[in-house]
Amino acid sequence: MKRRLILYILAFLYTAISLYYASYAHAEGNLKKAYKLMQEKDWGGAEQKFLQYLKGRPEDMGARNDLAYVYYNLGKYHEALNLLNAILKDSEEDVLALFRRGLVFFKLEDYSRGLSDFQRVSILSPQFGDGWTEFNMGAAYFRLGQWGEAIGWLQKAIRRNQREFENYIYYYLNIGYAFYKTGRYDEAVSVYKQGLMRFSEDEWLLENIGWSLQKSGKKEESIEYLTKAAEIGYKKLGSLKSASVALPFNGQWKVTHGNDEGYTHRGLGGRYSYDFIVVDEKGRSYSGSGKDNKDHFCFGRNMLAPVSGVVEGVENTFPDNDPWKDISTPEWWGNYVRIRGEDGFYSLLMHLRRGSVTVKEGQSVKKGDKIGECGNSGNSKEPHLHFHISFGEDKHWITVPSEFENYIISNNGKDTAIKKGIPKKGEIVRQEEY
Repeated sequence: MKRRLILYILAFLYTAISLYYASYAHAEGNLKKAYKLMQEKDWGGAEQKFLQYLKGRPEDMGARNDLAYVYYNLGKYHEALNLLNAILKDSEEDVLALFRRGLVFFKLEDYSRGLSDFQRVSILSPQFGDGWTEFNMGAAYFRLGQWGEAIGWLQKAIRRNQREFENYIYYYLNIGYAFYKTGRYDEAVSVYKQGLMRFSEDEWLLENIGWSLQKSGKKEESIEYLTKAAEIGYKKLGSLKSASVALPFNGQWKVTHGNDEGYTHRGLGGRYSYDFIVVDEKGRSYSGSGKDNKDHFCFGRNMLAPVSGVVEGVENTFPDNDPWKDISTPEWWGNYVRIRGEDGFYSLLMHLRRGSVTVKEGQSVKKGDKIGECGNSGNSKEPHLHFHISFGEDKHWITVPSEFENYIISNNGKDTAIKKGIPKKGEIVRQEEY
């Protein structure tokens, strides 16, 4: 009897051990499959295998960390954040978890907290990331508008890992723009051109070279780059649908620049733009010397919503420039209102008078509502309205063709009604009705 009991116990232990090892082998199989699927970038499959594995091995910190990275790649940023927070609660100096949480904060547009995590990584493990810690710190400062710090950390990144970052287009785009925002236009052109040597058909390098050249006074040279940027960019977009809008003002205004003209109505950010001023019967745009903004007939005139929609961008604090004086600001738009229309396109009214904007972000407006007054802020030497329609942020605010509805062209006392059309340079136009 005693012998039989011993045999039963041994059989039970054997079965238990066998089941344990079978379970272990199954769990390890799920883990191996999870990592294989990660390598193949099958993030959904990897998620399932990690979850199956962690049911039996919830204490495996490495697998939990990698599941958070899978969530990140699936766009499940809050799930990733919750998991990484739990890991860092148990191990607050887990460098990999800190680095990945910084990436998640970027996706959630919480750049200050992302920067804080990357700073901690840099302190805890200065060699971690092979330059990516420094790059992400530079990117965080970039997003926070701290341009000098952004330049410094981006330069540290390429010193750490030149081979990696000289072949990474966002290094050139980020540091070039930071140079631009600090008024170092020649340095911006230089770094963009370095990028162009490796990415010769990138429209945004070409575009940014063009605008930087304009700011450095090389306007003629800028046209070549902006024209090529537009050719490449619009070809990628394919056929474009025109947006239909009303003229954004009452009374008669003159078109001083139309589409693809002059220096600033070029490239992806300016091709389909219009500039308007008010002139008298002799074609003059101002009285007296014109040295005061108030001398200009359009200054202070009401600007109207050209579409019904929602206000999604406002600036109201930039000073108005003195007419015809050199402009040192890198800010192109000055004071502006941006409205998302019911068709999904965005109307942008720029160079508005300081303090004149009457609407707020999130506010609904109807076509014809006053949104501000004409001014001379931003990249503007003379009071005027710059107007264009664009895609949204997902297409980098690229301008799109716009057709104006129900307006009148006045020419030598003769009025011509236009049901839908594109105003041309030199035309005197007014809205028929709102």
